[in-house]
Amino acid sequence: MFNRIESIAVCGILLATNISAFSQASPAAAPVSAPNGWHLLDKSKDGFSGISVNKAYTELLKGKKGNTVTVAVIDSGVDTLHEDLSQVLWKNLKEKPGNGKDDDKNGYADDVYGWNFLGGKDGRSVGKDTEEAQRLYKKLKAQTTVAPKDTALFSKLKAKYEEPAAANRAKLKDFQESYEGIKWADSLLHTGLKKDTIKGTDLETFRSQDQQVENARVGLL
Repeated sequence: MFNRIESIAVCGILLATNISAFSQASPAAAPVSAPNGWHLLDKSKDGFSGISVNKAYTELLKGKKGNTVTVAVIDSGVDTLHEDLSQVLWKNLKEKPGNGKDDDKNGYADDVYGWNFLGGKDGRSVGKDTEEAQRLYKKLKAQTTVAPKDTALFSKLKAKYEEPAAANRAKLKDFQESYEGIKWADSLLHTGLKKDTIKGTDLETFRSQDQQVENARVGLL
């Protein structure tokens, strides 16, 4: 019994000592700011969880000779004037830049560094983009007769776009009718209250003998 009490007492002293030590510990040091280009660094070598590009160059690729590789970038665009890209970009030598002609006869005029497939005829990006399915649906819809091989696809695309469009048109009609009703009520209340600016408190205290004006007041509360 005494041994158990003694053990508990010792544990209590140790616990109290640990708590005291934690309470007297100095606050943690402020985190170190990440340097520029930290994402290229290596966690074990530099202390920052980057993708180890610099380490790969100095250790993995050191002394090795590379081969020229042409990489096609399928993305939202490339800055051809970027300092890291301008000197290494692939260039279509069959095209004469800026003459507006399809010199290499591949269907794309001035495709010097590739082509912007989401752009306009002048090669510049359009203001708003659409899905490929939308462009395909518009193309098929414009045809007088849809080819048998495209019938199933056209039906699928029509269901995808026309049904939601019909529902949205119905909602728009409801919103327009509501808006016209609010404008009408607002006009009546301005006349009834003889005020340019109407507040919520005005609607709460105002009463009109004109039933239309009163209905407008209640409708806007």
